[in-house]
Parts: sequence; C-alpha cells; structure tokens
Amino acid sequence: FSNEDLRDAGLTRTSNSGRPDYDAYSNQLTFPLRDKDNTLRGFTARWNDGAVDTARRPLDAKYINTSDEVVGFDKKKALFRDAAEGVEGNEVVVTEGPLDAMAARSAGDKAVALSGTRLSREHTDILRDVADDADQTKAVVVLDVDQAGRDGTRDSLEALQREGIEAAVVRVPAGQNLDENIREDGAGE
Repeated sequence: FSNEDLRDAGLTRTSNSGRPDYDAYSNQLTFPLRDKDNTLRGFTARWNDGAVDTARRPLDAKYINTSDEVVGFDKKKALFRDAAEGVEGNEVVVTEGPLDAMAARSAGDKAVALSGTRLSREHTDILRDVADDADQTKAVVVLDVDQAGRDGTRDSLEALQREGIEAAVVRVPAGQNLDENIREDGAGE
C-alpha cells in the first residue's frame, strides 16, 4: 500500500513537525470496531502507558479512535463487539472501552464497547444484532463515573428508551473502571 492509502485508511498520520508519517497505533492495544453487519469499519486503541511516545499522546485521552474523516467510518455506527461473541443471552453489557468489555466477557457477560461515552440509535441496532433474540434485548450500561461517563449514561439510557430496549445501570466505585473493578473485586461484586 502507498503512504497515501495508509493515511486514507487512518493507519498512519502525518507529523506536525514535518517528519515522515508515523504508525497511528504504535505502542497501543488496538481493537476492531464493527458495524451492524459485523463489517470492520475502524479501530480504537488504548495507550500502553509503559511504552508511550508522550509527544504523540493527547494528555487527557486514554483511547484514540479512527478519525471520522476516514471513508466508511462513523463512530456512531460502530462498536467493539468481539466480546459479545460466543456468549448466549439477550443481556448486553455496554462499556466505555474494549478492556472493560473484555473484563465483562471474562466474567461471563456478553459485552460491547463504545468509542466514547454516547450510545447512538445506530448502536442500538448493533445491540439487537448481538442479542440472541433481538426483540428481547436488554442493556446494562456500565460507563466510568467521571462527568463524561455520567453524561454518557444519561444519554445512553435516553437512546435505549427511545428504541424500546430495557436498560439498567451498574456503577463501579469512583476512581475505577469496570476492568479494574473486576480484576480487583471479581465478577458479580
């Protein structure tokens, strides 16, 4: 692939300092984002704090996502849904990040992760798709308890209600996310 192809796909980025393009996801755990049809549409990546190039990392961002400028990607239409595969049931845990979704999956739950904190109407279609019976889909929203997570929980509940999906909220202790909570306290705590 040419540098332009890689840039257009969002896999490389142009440096502001005039240096050559760089790998947009180096030193990061990278996860696929898929749409309702389970088609790969983009990526979300979590910074690996032990090996981060601090010159590239936004100071307040844990995750970076494929840019909405990349053709075919719209984060309102794609989720990390791999943690929902192979788990039976209609209840889907909705988390903020893929590590949280994988922790929920390791605890036996079907889970998906947003690319941020807002659940869209298109996301509800994906929830129905991963549930065994779309008409019986239930969502359990478990977002971080910071302001963005609280706002996202409220907005997500409104979206779920508008779409007729039964929903519940689980809150983890302040200062923790779901992944940390499950690792420290175990499933079901």
